[in-house]
Amino acid sequence: MEQAKSEITFTGHENAGAQIGVSYGPIVSNFNAGTAVPSPSPSIVVPFRRDRDFVNRPVLEEIWQCASKPAARVGIVGLGGVGKTQLAIEYAYRRRAADPEIWVFWVHASSAGRFEESYRKIAQQVQISSWADPKADVLSMVHAWLSDESNGRWTMVVDNADSGEVLFGSRSGEARMAPISSTAFMTTASSYRLLSDYLPPSAHGSIVITSRSREVAEGLIEYVEDILEVGPMREEDAIVLLSKRLKKAAQDNQSNMTRLVHELDYMPLAITQAAAYINQPGSRATVSQYLDRLAKGDRDRDRLLQKDIRDPRRDVRASNSIIITWHTSFRHIRQTRDSAARLLGLMSLFDREGIPESLLQGQYNSPEEEKASEREAIDSVQDQDDFDEDVAMLMRYSLINAGTNEQLFNMHRLVQFSTRKWLELHGELAGWQGRHINILDTAFPTGDYVHWPICQALFPHVEVAISYKMASIDHREKRAAVLYRGSWFADKSGRYRTAAKMARVSLEEREGLHGLNDIHTLNSVDNLARILKHQGKYKQAEQLHRRALAEREKELGESHPDILTSMDELAVVLRYQGKYDQAEQLHRLALAKREKELGDSHSDTLTSINNLALVLQDQGKYKQAEQLHQRALAGREKELGESHPNTLTSMNNLALILRYQGKYKQAEQLHQRALAGRKKELGESHPNTLTSINNLALVLQDQGKYKQAEQLHQQALAGREKELGESHPDTLISVNNLATVLGDQGKYKQAEQLHRQALAGREKELGESHPDTLISVNNLATVLDDQGKYKQAEQLHRQALAGREKELGESHPNTLQSMSNLALSLQDQGKYKQAEQLHRQVLAGREKELGESHPDTLISVNNLATVLGDQGKYKQAEQLHRQALAGRKKELGESHPNTLQSMSNLALSLQDQGKYKQAEPLYQQALAGYEKELGESHPDTLMSVNDLATVLGDQGKYKQAEQLHQQALAGREKELGESHPDTLISVNNLAIVLGDQGKYKEAEQLHRQALTGREKELGESHPNTLQSVSNLALVLQDQGKYEQAEQLNRQALAGYEKELGESHPDTLISVNNLAGVLYDQGKYEQAEQLHQRALAGGEKELRESS
Repeated sequence: MEQAKSEITFTGHENAGAQIGVSYGPIVSNFNAGTAVPSPSPSIVVPFRRDRDFVNRPVLEEIWQCASKPAARVGIVGLGGVGKTQLAIEYAYRRRAADPEIWVFWVHASSAGRFEESYRKIAQQVQISSWADPKADVLSMVHAWLSDESNGRWTMVVDNADSGEVLFGSRSGEARMAPISSTAFMTTASSYRLLSDYLPPSAHGSIVITSRSREVAEGLIEYVEDILEVGPMREEDAIVLLSKRLKKAAQDNQSNMTRLVHELDYMPLAITQAAAYINQPGSRATVSQYLDRLAKGDRDRDRLLQKDIRDPRRDVRASNSIIITWHTSFRHIRQTRDSAARLLGLMSLFDREGIPESLLQGQYNSPEEEKASEREAIDSVQDQDDFDEDVAMLMRYSLINAGTNEQLFNMHRLVQFSTRKWLELHGELAGWQGRHINILDTAFPTGDYVHWPICQALFPHVEVAISYKMASIDHREKRAAVLYRGSWFADKSGRYRTAAKMARVSLEEREGLHGLNDIHTLNSVDNLARILKHQGKYKQAEQLHRRALAEREKELGESHPDILTSMDELAVVLRYQGKYDQAEQLHRLALAKREKELGDSHSDTLTSINNLALVLQDQGKYKQAEQLHQRALAGREKELGESHPNTLTSMNNLALILRYQGKYKQAEQLHQRALAGRKKELGESHPNTLTSINNLALVLQDQGKYKQAEQLHQQALAGREKELGESHPDTLISVNNLATVLGDQGKYKQAEQLHRQALAGREKELGESHPDTLISVNNLATVLDDQGKYKQAEQLHRQALAGREKELGESHPNTLQSMSNLALSLQDQGKYKQAEQLHRQVLAGREKELGESHPDTLISVNNLATVLGDQGKYKQAEQLHRQALAGRKKELGESHPNTLQSMSNLALSLQDQGKYKQAEPLYQQALAGYEKELGESHPDTLMSVNDLATVLGDQGKYKQAEQLHQQALAGREKELGESHPDTLISVNNLAIVLGDQGKYKEAEQLHRQALTGREKELGESHPNTLQSVSNLALVLQDQGKYEQAEQLNRQALAGYEKELGESHPDTLISVNNLAGVLYDQGKYEQAEQLHQRALAGGEKELRESS
């Protein structure tokens, strides 16, 4: 039967009507809109003005693309202060500009009240009837309007949709309902909705949502790909933002601007906040001063970052302080999931990057949970689930993120700081620091290499503990132990400054806890001393080692193993200071006691043998040192096995002493064995393996196998950069060594660049006065010498000398080495008198400190002889060369390269005196020795071929000389390359002997080849280049091409005068050469004038050098 039907119609704005008691049929409600009102034109209502200084970001294009889809919902998710709202504002204005017929709405979603308030403004904007009625259901009315396609296209920004409780209901499941009045808008479906339900899906509308919570965004947005994570700005964008925000008067240099945005984590709110602080009326603050305040400490940093300066570009009800902004998020997390807040608190105590998951789980329980876990077994699955949920919540709020390795977490610098400040304000910081120390004490191992991967990963988290102030004795002891182990690892990995800082704090803590004489305290004393030694602070290190030794002798007795260890450590630092006699005495004492107490084969005894060998080695007592290294190697092979790391160290050390004695083949063989053993036992990337690669490269370099050596130095450098880092001292050693082998190949520009790199690295990491830094200063000076940049080189040699005199003392071997190098540089400049004086001073110092027979002393004898020869004092020079030769034969053997060098130098001295017949057999003997010891293709052998050729040429044996010069040239081209300086010397010398035979055209061609090569490789002003200019002039003169010869002679003379000075011997030779070609042209007066100048200059030099 058909049911009765009742129909009720309400008219008018009040919609007043009859009331029905009971109706048994369906009721249809017809709402009459009343009098028709013209539809308003689409408009934009955004409660913020457009930012004219907005900095475009790539994510804005992504927002645009996602929001352009039908019925689009786009999420902009990220940390508070990352710029989400500013992106939404800019999107809104751009969207309106691109489409004037679109409605643009803005909804504040931070609370239910603000949500409804925003909807009421929309109702007013679109002129919905009754929008002003406080009892009207504006949520439903706006929802209906948005759903009606006839109202046109629209886009809406829902800003600060951070709370799921506001939008979806409370965690307990109780829904948060929209307010409904007695005259509420009714639907046939339901009278009550969640706020999120009032965001209609509509084909003609799009919604852009900003939220700190990814979870909330996921509840509002269907497609995950439409949720866009917004991170900090790119550095270049952050700098642009800062520049735009700052007044012109407050602008600073690029470096300070870059530093500031980095310190502020590239966060837009923090950058804007900083700029507002600097821009305050009457403020005289600058970027530099702001940086200084940030660096002063947490208190100043906190004050700056809590400044809440009004910003018209942000919601008036939102804080403009980055700290307060994040504290809001932290407070919400604590209310929602307290365990996640505790996890964030613990994580803030670690370094902000690479926080291991393994150190967090189970470490942040509340006191109640700790007690419960003691009473009952822990459900590991539940524990993992709880941890995962805590992590997920922190990640949803962008407070942390996972690294490339999902087992590691990172957090922004300012988030970390803000969280720590929260803990401090609530009195919880000390407790969490104690937990952090407990975790590190358990997790951080000793610095042995086998533990390096763990140490490397955890070390940044140990560094954090340096600044802690612990109250509990237990925590203080653990902190001291953690920092002791941390300093050990930092020392081993070359981070000496950090190591020293950690070691000092550990020592101070232990002194306060246990007193000055406790075993742990003395361990810390020795540890700090070792680190200071590596920093080149030998005097301080010596003082500390003496303290540890004295206290241990008092407490433990003279033969205790710890005392002998302190004795050895003290001896090592004495050796580094060049106090070889004292060091040798202590090493012998330690060795004797260890032999007595521990036996000949104990590992500590073998260590003492090794250390004694090293100090004998430094004294040039190579035979004794070799014998001890043999003994240490044999003992370690027997006790530890052939493949033990200590055995391989002894093998390496034996190879080094063989190298110092010129036994290169034997040394190479042992280095190969040590390298193979280390690769097998330790791996190809172990630091000791890389040291073996380096040492093998050096012995190949000694043998003139430069290409192989270069390849190995490159390999060692790459390995050290990867394993130890670019700034590690061992890495910088590889940079230095690669530079030297490039220099040996005549690649001076590349070598200079690398020496400068090594110097800069050492100055930064070790300090300007560290011995290694001064080595780099010295080596850079040497390569500048090689390029003829004598003034720059001299300045650096003087710098190295001054540094070594101050740090090491005037009599230290390294100081004397610097003095010797300065003398050689002065010698190159023709300052023979000054050079001679320094060579004599070095010789006296070495005779006193090292003894008359030490290899370095004999080098000084040789150098003094050469400078005397340069001054024409041939008889004195000859006598000294004979002395050096005799000493080297005795100490090094007749076949040692240094002995053969003395033989050649003596021959040269005889040649200078015209004693060609005596010189020739010495050259022959030296050449035979080089061929036997180094091989026919070694650079020193080829130099000896060249020398023999010159003395044959001096005797008029031109064909033999020519043949040998051809041989030297061919060998050098093959081994060193056509452009190497030594190769060009051979080209030059071959040209000379061809000229001597009247083969002028061939000679001219070769002189031009030598000149071109030298100009390219050495530069136009290098002395060797000027020599080629002069030689080419001479061969042109021989052909009667006087004008060309004159022009070249004038060019050479101008170059010599500029580079070497008017009184240098080479300059005077050039004056004489120009006079000769002028004379040949009949310009007798000019020629005579120049001859007089050359004569006067020569006489002056002779008087000054006599």
